[in-house]
Amino acid sequence: MKKFVLDTNVFIHAIRSPEARKELAAWQRQMAPHIYQHAVVVSELLVGAKDEEAWQRWHERWVVPAERVRRVLVPEYGSWLRASKIISRLSERGYISPGGMKPGFHNDCLLAASARENGAVLITYNEGDFELIRSVEPELRIDAPFP
Repeated sequence: MKKFVLDTNVFIHAIRSPEARKELAAWQRQMAPHIYQHAVVVSELLVGAKDEEAWQRWHERWVVPAERVRRVLVPEYGSWLRASKIISRLSERGYISPGGMKPGFHNDCLLAASARENGAVLITYNEGDFELIRSVEPELRIDAPFP
């Protein structure tokens, strides 16, 4: 069974654009049994809520459905190790500087490592960073919205 995990930027795009929200909703209805929410994405998404009302609305809309059907992926210890290895390899190859990573890149590595270890395809608009990650993790499967 194919699994999909959506990156935070897919939800942000849907929050900001009614058209993107409709497109995401249609894709979710079609692919529902194959979509998993990810704990890293939940955290990033809800941290961005400007107030309690937004936090509640986003939690209800984007998180609770996955919680109800127990489709929330949580990074295991191996994913944390793999994420650190990804950063180390990229640094060793001169692609990044550990002290100079952009905010959120460690979360991207953790999301990628966990998606890979769970056999999930990662859906993202951030193809640049994830292609960089895939340069050291060739088994990572990514796709642009919506396959």
